[in-house]
Amino acid sequence: MATFDTDGAVTLYYDNSAKLATTSTGVDITGVLSSDGLTVENTGGSTLNINTNLVGADSKILLHEGSTASPANGASIRYAGATNEFSIGVGSSVDTKRLSIARDTGDISFYEDTGTTAKFFWDASAESLGIGNSSPSEKLDVTGNISVSGTVDGRDIATNIPSSLGTAGQVLAVNSGATATEWADASGGGGGGITTGKAIAMAMVFG
Repeated sequence: MATFDTDGAVTLYYDNSAKLATTSTGVDITGVLSSDGLTVENTGGSTLNINTNLVGADSKILLHEGSTASPANGASIRYAGATNEFSIGVGSSVDTKRLSIARDTGDISFYEDTGTTAKFFWDASAESLGIGNSSPSEKLDVTGNISVSGTVDGRDIATNIPSSLGTAGQVLAVNSGATATEWADASGGGGGGITTGKAIAMAMVFG
């Protein structure tokens, strides 16, 4: 069934339910639109709005390898209304999360291979980066080992590291009060060697 209004809307029905209607601004479609392609074009700039009129619901775009509508073998772009989070997923399930951005904080998370745990995390408010963890306590917080190729200059890392280099046969040690570091003789000889109450701070011997 169809209705045609003079100088007005045209409405098409299926089983007495309106499915397509023309308006003064375009076309309204109720239900699912199946198409071979979609082009959004405007010389003044184009906008694609995906609105979910339900608080806490998701808005999403699903990309599949085949014709199936099940979430398998593809990718997704999603805004989760329940958690206020934008995310990108890709994998054998389109819901396998790879990247997420929190709406309210701007925090950014990259996930491990299963898509369940954030292992590379940017804390926007603290301007801190966590690698191997999602709660960095310093500007760079690494959980795990670090491999470096090149030169690392650590003399400005903390104010309690001596500004001068040690001499041959010395190691960097923590003083007996555990309040500062100091160069000490690795041999443990008299006058400032490694003795009871001192701990080696760095396994670095000059000589």
